[in-house]
Amino acid sequence: MEEAERSNKELVLRHLYETTKAYYANFDQRPDFEAAYRLAQDELNAQTTESEFFVICSRLLASLEDPHIRLVTPDSTFLTFNYLNYERTVDLARIKNHYLQDLYSENSRAVYGRLEQNIGYLYLPDFTDWTIYNQPPPEIQEAMNALRSTSGLIIDLRNNDGGSAIYAQALAAYFTQNQLLWHQSFNKNGPLPNDFDKAYQWFVNPSIHYYYNKPVIVLTSRYTVSAGERFVLAMKLLENATVIGQRTAGSQGSVRGFEMLNGWWFSLTFEKILDANGYNWDYLGIAPDREINTTLSQFPEGKDPLLEEAMEELGH
Repeated sequence: MEEAERSNKELVLRHLYETTKAYYANFDQRPDFEAAYRLAQDELNAQTTESEFFVICSRLLASLEDPHIRLVTPDSTFLTFNYLNYERTVDLARIKNHYLQDLYSENSRAVYGRLEQNIGYLYLPDFTDWTIYNQPPPEIQEAMNALRSTSGLIIDLRNNDGGSAIYAQALAAYFTQNQLLWHQSFNKNGPLPNDFDKAYQWFVNPSIHYYYNKPVIVLTSRYTVSAGERFVLAMKLLENATVIGQRTAGSQGSVRGFEMLNGWWFSLTFEKILDANGYNWDYLGIAPDREINTTLSQFPEGKDPLLEEAMEELGH
């Protein structure tokens, strides 16, 4: 019985490895997955319990260091995001109490208002639950309308954990008068290293609402991931936009789920993203225009130095 159980776990582990090899999009950018698989094989034995097997599989997936990847069982969930220890670096209470002079709205999709010197502030925790295809939801349209007369705008993505690239695209549209080649995407569709479908070109077109022509600063952190990162790619194309903060999380592509042979479930990034110049920011994270690595735990009490840096730049 023990040998049968061991054999079954070996089969499940190999299926996990082979599925990942077939459909993960960015092995050329990542650590050595083969070595991680050999280690996982070595750790597996006839006495391996279900909980120990969960740890073995989690470590194998975590070796890719991709914040999109997760492993889900009926009893446990492993998030690579937690393994990477990326820190949320926004304290909204601090910003509302010490910086915002007018708080127009606070909801699940956005916090926005005005800072001193008529500088607008827009905090976006994600790009999810935006239900109008290719248009920002009413809350974001209201935010952009409210901030239209500001002298500059800070878009805070430091806690943005992604969502839909379609809606990141719709928000970016407010900041250009011309069509821009935004990025290209390639979906992994087979087991060989070069098994990708044809490139799909993404563009940002001018918004049907209005053009915000004032200076914009985007704040980023290692917790800025996925669609949040793609929004950063769009803003880096604009002359009136500056990105300040940390490198982003380093996983811009879309995700799909797979079922393991034992009924567990895991997710992989199956989409490779190249920026408008053909560069792949996967794993590294998108570099800001000005890198500042101070984190929330290092902020003086009641202060947000990164926000103050952006305010000072826009106030000049």
